[in-house]
Amino acid sequence: MIEHLRILPAPDLAAYIYYYRLRTFSTHGMDLLVPWYAIPETELILFLQGRPIWCKDEATGYYVEGDHDIAVLGLSDRFNGMMLLNGSYLQFEIIFMPNGFHRLFSLPPLPELANRIFNADAYLGTTGKLLREELQEAPNISAMRLVADKFFRSRLSKRTTGHGYDGIAKISSNMLQLNGMVNISYYAREANMSMRNFERRFSQQVGTTPKLFCRMLRFNKVIQYKLSNPSSVWSDIASRFHYHDTMHLVRDFKDFAGSAPALFFNTTPPPRENYIYYKSCKQKRVI
Repeated sequence: MIEHLRILPAPDLAAYIYYYRLRTFSTHGMDLLVPWYAIPETELILFLQGRPIWCKDEATGYYVEGDHDIAVLGLSDRFNGMMLLNGSYLQFEIIFMPNGFHRLFSLPPLPELANRIFNADAYLGTTGKLLREELQEAPNISAMRLVADKFFRSRLSKRTTGHGYDGIAKISSNMLQLNGMVNISYYAREANMSMRNFERRFSQQVGTTPKLFCRMLRFNKVIQYKLSNPSSVWSDIASRFHYHDTMHLVRDFKDFAGSAPALFFNTTPPPRENYIYYKSCKQKRVI
Protein backbone atom coordinates (compact mmCIF):
# COMPACT_ATOMS: atom_id res chain seq x y z
CA MET A 1 0.00 0.00 0.00
CA ILE A 2 1.14 3.54 -0.77
CA GLU A 3 1.57 5.89 2.17
CA HIS A 4 0.06 9.18 1.02
CA LEU A 5 0.79 12.29 3.10
CA ARG A 6 -0.92 15.55 2.17
CA ILE A 7 -0.39 19.12 3.37
CA LEU A 8 -1.52 22.55 2.17
CA PRO A 9 0.86 25.29 1.06
CA ALA A 10 1.11 28.59 2.91
CA PRO A 11 -2.04 30.75 2.54
CA ASP A 12 -0.33 33.26 0.23
CA LEU A 13 0.28 30.44 -2.31
CA ALA A 14 -3.22 28.92 -2.12
CA ALA A 15 -4.32 30.67 -5.32
CA TYR A 16 -1.66 28.72 -7.23
CA ILE A 17 -1.09 25.43 -5.38
CA TYR A 18 -3.86 23.07 -4.26
CA TYR A 19 -1.71 20.92 -1.98
CA TYR A 20 1.61 19.12 -1.60
CA ARG A 21 1.71 15.33 -1.57
CA LEU A 22 4.41 12.92 -0.37
CA ARG A 23 4.13 9.31 -1.54
CA THR A 24 6.22 6.47 -0.16
CA PHE A 25 5.98 2.84 -1.31
CA SER A 26 7.87 -0.22 -2.48
CA THR A 27 6.99 -2.81 -5.11
CA HIS A 28 9.14 -5.36 -3.22
CA GLY A 29 11.06 -6.32 -6.34
CA MET A 30 7.94 -6.93 -8.42
CA ASP A 31 6.79 -5.11 -11.54
CA LEU A 32 3.80 -2.89 -10.76
CA LEU A 33 1.65 -1.62 -13.62
CA VAL A 34 -0.28 1.52 -12.71
CA PRO A 35 -3.06 2.88 -14.94
CA TRP A 36 -2.63 6.44 -16.20
CA TYR A 37 -6.27 7.46 -16.24
CA ALA A 38 -7.73 10.95 -16.66
CA ILE A 39 -6.78 13.45 -13.95
CA PRO A 40 -8.07 17.06 -13.85
CA GLU A 41 -4.85 18.68 -12.71
CA THR A 42 -1.29 19.55 -13.65
CA GLU A 43 1.40 18.19 -11.33
CA LEU A 44 5.09 18.77 -10.73
CA ILE A 45 6.67 15.53 -9.48
CA LEU A 46 10.10 15.37 -7.86
CA PHE A 47 11.40 11.81 -7.67
CA LEU A 48 13.50 11.81 -4.50
CA GLN A 49 14.05 8.05 -4.70
CA GLY A 50 13.20 5.80 -7.62
CA ARG A 51 11.65 6.70 -10.97
CA PRO A 52 9.06 5.08 -13.24
CA ILE A 53 10.65 2.69 -15.74
CA TRP A 54 8.36 3.77 -18.57
CA CYS A 55 4.96 5.13 -19.48
CA LYS A 56 3.30 3.60 -22.54
CA ASP A 57 0.01 3.87 -24.38
CA GLU A 58 -0.52 0.94 -26.74
CA ALA A 59 -3.45 2.68 -28.45
CA THR A 60 -1.58 5.84 -29.51
CA GLY A 61 2.02 4.60 -29.50
CA TYR A 62 3.03 7.24 -26.93
CA TYR A 63 6.10 6.08 -25.00
CA VAL A 64 8.42 7.87 -22.58
CA GLU A 65 11.29 6.51 -20.53
CA GLY A 66 11.28 7.34 -16.84
CA ASP A 67 14.59 9.18 -16.95
CA HIS A 68 13.54 12.51 -15.39
CA ASP A 69 14.34 13.38 -11.77
CA ILE A 70 11.69 16.11 -12.00
CA ALA A 71 8.72 15.84 -14.31
CA VAL A 72 5.66 17.85 -15.27
CA LEU A 73 2.58 15.68 -15.61
CA GLY A 74 0.04 17.53 -17.70
CA LEU A 75 -3.69 17.37 -17.15
CA SER A 76 -4.98 14.14 -18.69
CA ASP A 77 -8.41 14.14 -20.31
CA ARG A 78 -8.33 10.51 -21.47
CA PHE A 79 -6.82 7.14 -20.64
CA ASN A 80 -3.11 7.30 -21.51
CA GLY A 81 -1.94 3.75 -20.96
CA MET A 82 0.16 2.29 -18.16
CA MET A 83 3.18 3.20 -16.04
CA LEU A 84 5.66 0.51 -15.02
CA LEU A 85 7.21 0.76 -11.56
CA ASN A 86 9.72 -1.48 -9.82
CA GLY A 87 11.65 -0.57 -6.69
CA SER A 88 11.40 1.71 -3.67
CA TYR A 89 9.88 5.14 -4.23
CA LEU A 90 9.77 8.48 -2.47
CA GLN A 91 8.23 11.30 -4.46
CA PHE A 92 7.17 14.84 -3.57
CA GLU A 93 4.36 16.16 -5.73
CA ILE A 94 3.01 19.68 -6.21
CA ILE A 95 -0.65 19.62 -7.21
CA PHE A 96 -1.57 22.95 -8.77
CA MET A 97 -4.86 24.77 -8.70
CA PRO A 98 -6.69 24.42 -12.03
CA ASN A 99 -4.95 27.42 -13.61
CA GLY A 100 -2.14 27.73 -11.04
CA PHE A 101 0.60 26.28 -13.24
CA HIS A 102 -0.40 28.63 -16.06
CA ARG A 103 -0.24 31.66 -13.76
CA LEU A 104 3.00 30.73 -12.01
CA PHE A 105 4.98 29.98 -15.15
CA SER A 106 3.35 32.49 -17.54
CA LEU A 107 2.83 29.77 -20.11
CA PRO A 108 1.10 29.69 -23.49
CA PRO A 109 -2.22 27.80 -23.71
CA LEU A 110 -2.07 24.70 -21.52
CA PRO A 111 -3.76 22.23 -23.90
CA GLU A 112 -0.27 21.71 -25.38
CA LEU A 113 0.74 20.01 -22.10
CA ALA A 114 -2.29 17.73 -21.86
CA ASN A 115 -1.76 13.94 -21.80
CA ARG A 116 2.03 14.17 -21.69
CA ILE A 117 4.94 13.91 -19.26
CA PHE A 118 7.75 16.46 -19.68
CA ASN A 119 11.20 17.01 -18.26
CA ALA A 120 10.73 19.95 -15.87
CA ASP A 121 14.10 21.55 -16.76
CA ALA A 122 12.39 23.71 -19.37
CA TYR A 123 10.31 25.36 -16.63
CA LEU A 124 12.61 25.24 -13.60
CA GLY A 125 16.13 25.38 -15.06
CA THR A 126 18.94 24.80 -12.57
CA THR A 127 16.72 25.84 -9.67
CA GLY A 128 14.84 22.55 -9.97
CA LYS A 129 17.93 20.55 -9.08
CA LEU A 130 18.49 22.71 -5.99
CA LEU A 131 14.85 22.29 -4.98
CA ARG A 132 15.12 18.52 -5.26
CA GLU A 133 18.31 18.44 -3.18
CA GLU A 134 16.72 20.54 -0.42
CA LEU A 135 13.65 18.30 -0.38
CA GLN A 136 15.84 15.20 -0.09
CA GLU A 137 17.49 16.73 3.00
CA ALA A 138 14.19 17.72 4.66
CA PRO A 139 13.28 15.31 7.51
CA ASN A 140 9.47 15.31 7.05
CA ILE A 141 6.62 16.69 4.98
CA SER A 142 6.27 19.80 7.15
CA ALA A 143 9.88 20.73 6.44
CA MET A 144 9.36 19.91 2.76
CA ARG A 145 6.41 22.26 2.69
CA LEU A 146 8.62 25.12 3.94
CA VAL A 147 11.18 24.36 1.24
CA ALA A 148 8.53 24.29 -1.50
CA ASP A 149 6.81 27.44 -0.21
CA LYS A 150 10.11 29.33 -0.32
CA PHE A 151 10.76 28.13 -3.87
CA PHE A 152 7.38 29.21 -5.21
CA ARG A 153 7.45 32.56 -3.43
CA SER A 154 10.74 33.20 -5.20
CA ARG A 155 9.13 32.15 -8.46
CA LEU A 156 6.29 34.61 -7.94
CA SER A 157 8.66 37.48 -7.20
CA LYS A 158 10.53 36.93 -10.47
CA ARG A 159 7.55 36.85 -12.79
CA THR A 160 7.88 39.45 -15.53
CA THR A 161 4.25 39.33 -16.68
CA GLY A 162 1.02 39.53 -14.79
CA HIS A 163 -2.35 37.97 -15.42
CA GLY A 164 -5.47 40.05 -15.81
CA TYR A 165 -8.26 38.81 -13.58
CA ASP A 166 -11.07 37.33 -15.67
CA GLY A 167 -12.67 35.09 -13.06
CA ILE A 168 -11.31 31.75 -14.32
CA ALA A 169 -9.23 31.19 -11.17
CA LYS A 170 -12.21 31.63 -8.84
CA ILE A 171 -14.62 29.72 -11.09
CA SER A 172 -12.32 26.74 -11.58
CA SER A 173 -11.65 26.67 -7.83
CA ASN A 174 -15.40 26.57 -7.15
CA MET A 175 -15.77 23.70 -9.61
CA LEU A 176 -12.98 21.88 -7.79
CA GLN A 177 -14.62 22.32 -4.39
CA LEU A 178 -17.99 21.12 -5.75
CA ASN A 179 -16.45 18.05 -7.45
CA GLY A 180 -17.56 19.25 -10.87
CA MET A 181 -21.28 18.98 -10.13
CA VAL A 182 -22.09 22.51 -11.33
CA ASN A 183 -24.05 24.43 -13.95
CA ILE A 184 -21.51 25.62 -16.51
CA SER A 185 -23.88 28.13 -18.13
CA TYR A 186 -24.25 29.80 -14.73
CA TYR A 187 -20.50 30.33 -14.43
CA ALA A 188 -20.25 31.75 -17.94
CA ARG A 189 -22.87 34.34 -16.97
CA GLU A 190 -21.06 35.05 -13.69
CA ALA A 191 -17.87 35.72 -15.67
CA ASN A 192 -19.84 38.01 -17.99
CA MET A 193 -18.72 36.02 -21.03
CA SER A 194 -20.41 34.28 -23.89
CA MET A 195 -20.24 30.51 -23.62
CA ARG A 196 -17.79 30.39 -26.53
CA ASN A 197 -15.45 32.97 -24.97
CA PHE A 198 -15.74 31.33 -21.56
CA GLU A 199 -14.79 27.92 -22.97
CA ARG A 200 -11.85 29.41 -24.88
CA ARG A 201 -10.40 31.25 -21.87
CA PHE A 202 -10.99 28.29 -19.56
CA SER A 203 -9.24 25.91 -21.97
CA GLN A 204 -6.27 28.26 -22.34
CA GLN A 205 -5.71 28.53 -18.59
CA VAL A 206 -6.81 25.11 -17.30
CA GLY A 207 -6.00 22.85 -20.24
CA THR A 208 -9.44 21.55 -21.22
CA THR A 209 -13.03 22.70 -21.61
CA PRO A 210 -15.12 23.42 -18.50
CA LYS A 211 -17.50 20.55 -19.29
CA LEU A 212 -14.71 18.00 -19.65
CA PHE A 213 -12.98 19.37 -16.55
CA CYS A 214 -16.14 18.86 -14.48
CA ARG A 215 -16.60 15.34 -15.84
CA MET A 216 -13.03 14.47 -14.82
CA LEU A 217 -13.50 15.91 -11.33
CA ARG A 218 -16.55 13.73 -10.75
CA PHE A 219 -14.87 10.67 -12.27
CA ASN A 220 -11.88 10.99 -9.93
CA LYS A 221 -14.19 11.28 -6.93
CA VAL A 222 -15.82 8.03 -8.04
CA ILE A 223 -12.40 6.34 -8.20
CA GLN A 224 -11.55 7.51 -4.67
CA TYR A 225 -14.94 6.45 -3.33
CA LYS A 226 -14.73 2.97 -4.84
CA LEU A 227 -11.22 2.44 -3.45
CA SER A 228 -12.46 3.45 0.00
CA ASN A 229 -15.69 1.45 -0.31
CA PRO A 230 -14.83 -1.67 -2.35
CA SER A 231 -18.11 -3.43 -1.57
CA SER A 232 -20.25 -0.61 -2.97
CA VAL A 233 -22.21 -1.47 -6.14
CA TRP A 234 -21.98 0.60 -9.30
CA SER A 235 -25.67 1.49 -9.49
CA ASP A 236 -25.48 3.04 -6.01
CA ILE A 237 -22.29 4.89 -6.91
CA ALA A 238 -23.89 6.28 -10.07
CA SER A 239 -26.79 7.60 -8.00
CA ARG A 240 -24.53 9.03 -5.27
CA PHE A 241 -22.54 11.07 -7.79
CA HIS A 242 -25.57 12.20 -9.78
CA TYR A 243 -25.06 10.27 -12.99
CA HIS A 244 -28.22 9.84 -15.05
CA ASP A 245 -27.88 6.07 -14.78
CA THR A 246 -25.25 3.34 -14.59
CA MET A 247 -24.60 3.44 -18.34
CA HIS A 248 -23.72 7.13 -18.02
CA LEU A 249 -21.06 6.16 -15.47
CA VAL A 250 -19.84 3.35 -17.74
CA ARG A 251 -19.35 5.82 -20.62
CA ASP A 252 -17.18 8.05 -18.43
CA PHE A 253 -15.05 5.06 -17.41
CA LYS A 254 -14.55 4.04 -21.04
CA ASP A 255 -13.53 7.59 -21.93
CA PHE A 256 -11.30 8.22 -18.92
CA ALA A 257 -10.04 4.77 -17.86
CA GLY A 258 -10.15 2.81 -21.10
CA SER A 259 -12.68 0.19 -19.96
CA ALA A 260 -15.93 -0.35 -18.09
CA PRO A 261 -15.70 0.18 -14.30
CA ALA A 262 -15.93 -3.49 -13.26
CA LEU A 263 -13.27 -4.52 -15.78
CA PHE A 264 -11.04 -1.60 -14.82
CA PHE A 265 -11.07 -2.48 -11.12
CA ASN A 266 -10.68 -6.20 -11.80
CA THR A 267 -7.72 -5.95 -14.18
CA THR A 268 -5.81 -2.66 -13.65
CA PRO A 269 -7.05 -1.08 -10.41
CA PRO A 270 -5.20 1.93 -8.99
CA PRO A 271 -2.99 0.99 -6.01
CA ARG A 272 -4.59 1.37 -2.58
CA GLU A 273 -3.37 4.42 -0.68
CA ASN A 274 -3.31 5.19 3.03
CA TYR A 275 -4.24 8.88 3.22
CA ILE A 276 -2.85 11.03 6.04
CA TYR A 277 -3.92 14.68 6.12
CA TYR A 278 -1.74 16.99 8.17
CA LYS A 279 -3.41 19.47 10.49
CA SER A 280 -2.57 22.46 8.30
CA CYS A 281 -4.82 20.93 5.61
CA LYS A 282 -7.75 22.19 7.70
CA GLN A 283 -6.66 25.82 7.45
CA LYS A 284 -8.93 28.19 5.56
CA ARG A 285 -8.19 28.41 1.84
CA VAL A 286 -8.25 31.88 0.31
CA ILE A 287 -8.44 32.20 -3.49
